[in-house]
Amino acid sequence: MNLADIVKIEVNDSSLTFHTLHQVYYPLIWTISALEPHFQQFGFQRLDRNNLVNMSSITHYDEERALVFFDPKITNKSKFATISNREKIKLKKEMSNRATLHGRTRRSKISRRWSKW
Repeated sequence: MNLADIVKIEVNDSSLTFHTLHQVYYPLIWTISALEPHFQQFGFQRLDRNNLVNMSSITHYDEERALVFFDPKITNKSKFATISNREKIKLKKEMSNRATLHGRTRRSKISRRWSKW
């Protein structure tokens, strides 16, 4: 598995799962806390207690529901990660900075509300 293909790492029933856009992997490492310091250097950030997210894979941020998405087009099957209240402000600032740095051509998008998935 290529590290760049991972969109999020999630805790499920006390074990970790690695998610790409289309697959799920189950590693031998048991805690997200043990993994976090090793993945930060590759652009992963802990957005809540259950999700370690590849920040460069975020395509949309739903501010109202505190979710980030990884697919270019959001559907009811799109993968997403939740965001803690503490991380919301940091994420919004980072997404705005990213858009400014890339002349608003970056594929990430902040929205306050989704009309329909």
